[in-house]
Amino acid sequence: MVTAGVLAIFSELFIAASLLLFDPNKAGDSSLLQTLDRHDHSKKKKKAKEKAGRKAKRTTKADKKEETELWEIERIIGKRPVRNDSSGSFEFLVQWHQPAGKVTWVLSGALFSRVERKRVDEAISAYETHSAQYGNISDDETSTEVRRSRKTARRRHRGRSKTPKPGSRKNEEKAYEWEECEDEMGNVFYYCLTTGETAQTLEA
Repeated sequence: MVTAGVLAIFSELFIAASLLLFDPNKAGDSSLLQTLDRHDHSKKKKKAKEKAGRKAKRTTKADKKEETELWEIERIIGKRPVRNDSSGSFEFLVQWHQPAGKVTWVLSGALFSRVERKRVDEAISAYETHSAQYGNISDDETSTEVRRSRKTARRRHRGRSKTPKPGSRKNEEKAYEWEECEDEMGNVFYYCLTTGETAQTLEA
């Protein structure tokens, strides 16, 4: 069977060579050349498929890398409407777990694109529950971009709240835990871990 196949191929080659020598115009009618054309086409198709597969693998790797680089929310500590925006959009003051300790104002849309929607929903829900009890951070109490000081990120302070909290007596002094932070201009302010309020100084 193999010998017969080889002989058939050589026979086709001989016929094709004869046609080329005597009448090149008839060479295109050769079944051998048609077979070679089909073989060449299938090789090109196979290469294109392999190339597409390699490209898909690269895309998958890039997607996985992007997933591992997603920022993780520790909690949301502020919310405010976007200035000069009639659509009712909000931006959130977010404390990130990764990158460690960074605190920034983030537009709601950008926030959803940065982390998994489920985690964002949970963080917003927790924030709404908290702010219903203690109130919200006002627009003027912190800058548009806030970052924790690297030197003082872990410093904690015991201070007294300036204003009485809901449910507390007016003259009652209650201790809260404060964290020292810096705004984008390098100015120091204090963020209350208990209530979410900010202050420029701490009372003794």
